[in-house]
Amino acid sequence: MRHWVTIAFLFVGLTTLAQDAIQEFLLSPPAHKTPNSRYRNISVLDLREDTSSLGFFRNGGGSNKKIKVLSGASLQSQFIGLLNSLVDSNAGYGELVVQVRTFTFSGSNRTPTRKGSCHIRFALYSKTGPYYYKVAHIDSLVFVKSDNMVPELMKKTEEVIVNFISDNLNKDLSDSLSYNYIQLKHIELVEKNRMPLYRAVEYKEGVYFTYQSFRNQKPDCNGIISADDKWINSVRIEDESGRLIKLKNKAVYAVVHHGVPYISTVYGYYQLRKRKNDFYFIGKVKISADPGDVAYAAVVYGAAWALIESFDKPTAYEIKLDYFNGSFIRIRDLGIKPE
Repeated sequence: MRHWVTIAFLFVGLTTLAQDAIQEFLLSPPAHKTPNSRYRNISVLDLREDTSSLGFFRNGGGSNKKIKVLSGASLQSQFIGLLNSLVDSNAGYGELVVQVRTFTFSGSNRTPTRKGSCHIRFALYSKTGPYYYKVAHIDSLVFVKSDNMVPELMKKTEEVIVNFISDNLNKDLSDSLSYNYIQLKHIELVEKNRMPLYRAVEYKEGVYFTYQSFRNQKPDCNGIISADDKWINSVRIEDESGRLIKLKNKAVYAVVHHGVPYISTVYGYYQLRKRKNDFYFIGKVKISADPGDVAYAAVVYGAAWALIESFDKPTAYEIKLDYFNGSFIRIRDLGIKPE
């Protein structure tokens, strides 16, 4: 019998060791009020593929355990509590809809450098009858590098969300476009259909310095592009004196050469291919062993370069363009040697 008891306790111990830690995210009632709010009601439309989790941090101690981040209460109930604590008796009777597109924590809680991030992509809509009108949006990467990273990141993220809501309770609509509920649930498709890049059958020749110009298919200038059958070798433009200058890769977001779009990276230019209404490229990427490093690169260099710019060994990946802001989303390691 004692052997069975020992085995039972050993099994329980191993199970406990194997379990991941849990970190809850909760919105605390703010100390301030927002006078003259247009809204007294609030609802949440969560568009995330996985609504069961808010991401995770890799833990320290030489183990593979994670710190899972979960919502301490439903997002719906948290935002109702937040609104109730923000508004006063003069609040209007409108309904505010929080559209959650991305809400993800990531990073490493390992010494000697603990760093993490939270990517927030929310939109706010004012509901009038069956229609929704956009009030504001946020696409923000909250970053913390600290020995006390996890609680500090929770607090900083909470502050960003609370300020985003409170700052827009008495704001005018950002545009006059109306959406129905089905459009709101499929907002990515709706927004892509309004973008010239995603509607285009042919792409406009030229050099694009930003994602905005590329998305709108409005080249910033014409360039002299040197290329062979496979690669873009260089991009040159005339300066004010008429001299040809070679553009650094960081100065260019994309080019279109002979009707073919190419994305610019620190390693060179890679051809973009459209598949199922998204743009992909295969290229060399330096992948950090630490998601916090990727977040840091995004803060310092810009989100579009974060996966390209940084850290450890280079590898070949399939990468998708984020239609919303033009950043690079790593899809999968192709397991091949980078060219």
